[in-house]
Amino acid sequence: MDKYLAIGPLLSPITFQQYLNAGEAIPLDHHLYFSRLIEAIGERQTLQVLTIPPKRKTKKTRFIKEQLHHHGNVLYVEFAHVNIPYMRSFLFLFHMRRYIRKLLKKSTNSLTIMIDLHDPLSRQIIRPFHHHPRVKTIGVFQDVYTPSTPKASRIYQRWIKNVRSFSGWIGNDHDVLKHIDQKSEKTFYLPGIVDEPKGAKKHPRAYFFYSGNLDIKHGIDLLMRGFLDLQLTNMDLLIAGNGTDVGLVEQIAKQHRHIKYLGVIHPIIAQKYQAGAYANINPQPSKKEAMFQTIPSKILDYLSSGAPTLSSRQPWLEKHFPDQIFWIDIASIDGIRVALDRFLKTDYAMAQTKANKAKQFAMTMLNANKVGQDLLTWMMELK
Repeated sequence: MDKYLAIGPLLSPITFQQYLNAGEAIPLDHHLYFSRLIEAIGERQTLQVLTIPPKRKTKKTRFIKEQLHHHGNVLYVEFAHVNIPYMRSFLFLFHMRRYIRKLLKKSTNSLTIMIDLHDPLSRQIIRPFHHHPRVKTIGVFQDVYTPSTPKASRIYQRWIKNVRSFSGWIGNDHDVLKHIDQKSEKTFYLPGIVDEPKGAKKHPRAYFFYSGNLDIKHGIDLLMRGFLDLQLTNMDLLIAGNGTDVGLVEQIAKQHRHIKYLGVIHPIIAQKYQAGAYANINPQPSKKEAMFQTIPSKILDYLSSGAPTLSSRQPWLEKHFPDQIFWIDIASIDGIRVALDRFLKTDYAMAQTKANKAKQFAMTMLNANKVGQDLLTWMMELK
């Protein structure tokens, strides 16, 4: 029977919560994508995750002991290391390569290893095993943007060349998958994975909700300005997440009582806010040349929440949810203000009916049980 491993900056649920409590930085969107992939496979198959946790900035302890955490069928292994950049990289590389060699020596079974393609150290760790006769290496990525400058193009082409040595690839962008494997014989397109919200958050007033990257390029400033232009007195805008422009969000939230910044919250808590929202909003400007088939994780969570969704236009969403999403035609301050105003004038019962249809479709197409089975079947058939 094949054995399954995953390598990357993945955290066990326990460690993830510890990082949140300590205020450590976590790349939430990608962590959520890969973690849900692992959990989906874990519903049907035992596997081990060799974790490379982000460097602890708040923890003064230099030596971190080995930690093992079980979560269902998934065993998370964090090898002992020192909290010093160069030393920790060397120790992770040494321990993980030795661990994989022991597994191959101990058993004659095949080994399927999933790798975070965004993490250079993970790619370096797996390099000696690409051509091993009993090893399949699967690269996993999310949100690899098509370059718009010559320098970015060179970096992108170098990345594409490096990852072509893998046995197969899983990602949420058709164009990038096509660039890696032009025949699309060894690729698995996965927009994301959704699950049922575990309850809904209550708030003193009805609220719009946004969770995700707090960067101007993701439209967070446009959302706040568009919301404020409506001058609503009976509704709030709740924002959760982190990013380069978190300071701007905090500043505006202090100045305007109807904008609330919740900080970085656990994905399960975010799902409860999504389920309790009057509507969830994705203001991210759509750049077809860069995001043709890339779907932010939060959009799929919005759609599976049962609450109405407002979003900027993106081809994949328009294809699969043409009538279930309330569209922001132009991702600008005026465009968001107009979309919000139009939504508030819509019959909410009709909006709720659309939201329920979106949830039913998302849960049917991208639920963890179905995706887990599809992934296992694809990996077993991969040559």
